[in-house]
Amino acid sequence: MEHLWLYVVMSIVLILTPGVDTALVTRSTIAYGKKGGAATALGITTGVIVHTLFAAFGLSAILAQSAFLYEVVKYIGAAYLIYLGISSLWFARKKQTSSTGAEQQERTYHGSSCFNQGLLTNVLNPKVALFFLTFLPQFVQPGGNTLLQFTLLGVTYAVLAIIWLFVYIYLIDLIRGWLQRPSTQRALEGITGVALLLFGLKLAFDRR
Repeated sequence: MEHLWLYVVMSIVLILTPGVDTALVTRSTIAYGKKGGAATALGITTGVIVHTLFAAFGLSAILAQSAFLYEVVKYIGAAYLIYLGISSLWFARKKQTSSTGAEQQERTYHGSSCFNQGLLTNVLNPKVALFFLTFLPQFVQPGGNTLLQFTLLGVTYAVLAIIWLFVYIYLIDLIRGWLQRPSTQRALEGITGVALLLFGLKLAFDRR
């Protein structure tokens, strides 16, 4: 693979850019602690591998060529993001009208739920599929094993992403005491809820 160093640099820049992944990990870490954030991060990176394989086997190309299929996936993904955003806003509102102890009992940690949120928000986003379809081939060497090269590039991106997300989760955990204040939790839950809601609306109204 040519220019692997350039691929790594570009991947790091893209990973560090705040977006849906950052909002989701923030939401899960605030609500469930490091375990929730880590589960979401693992779901996100699993979604990266899925999109890599889709691109390698040509499934992303089918999505790109079919306007109907693209729109279906886009609206499902947008609806899921909007649902997560509204859910966060609802919990922020509920925290304002209920006691802290009662609220924490309601937010029981479920690792599979956090993992699925990270996975589904990636897999159901056709913009991510098109990104990998156009980004990865630029670093694939002609004449080589295409599937192997796609897989190595995707795994590299996933590893870089999980490293950054785990560092981010650790940084959030360092200020856990401040985050555990009810007023702070309400504010952050509301902010991430609005962010996810806007990401969902943006995806729904975006054109290719």
